[in-house]
Amino acid sequence: MGFSLCLFLFGILGCSEEAEQLYEIAEIEEQKNNDSNARKLYKRIIKIDPKGYYATKAKKRLAELDKKAAKSSKEQD
Repeated sequence: MGFSLCLFLFGILGCSEEAEQLYEIAEIEEQKNNDSNARKLYKRIIKIDPKGYYATKAKKRLAELDKKAAKSSKEQD
């Protein structure tokens, strides 16, 4: 039973750590105005840890990127 708990906790923490690292990279991509890569990374975070802390943050950033894209599209029309 103890071994199972360790595996379970490792799985959770592993996803969380990966999500954190991906989130940091996505933020850098946004700073470099590479929204396409940032968007891919945010979607990956949501896929690997859908209910996690960084998935919540990634969903918010995706919404902001959508607003930014819509605004840019309107300005070009």
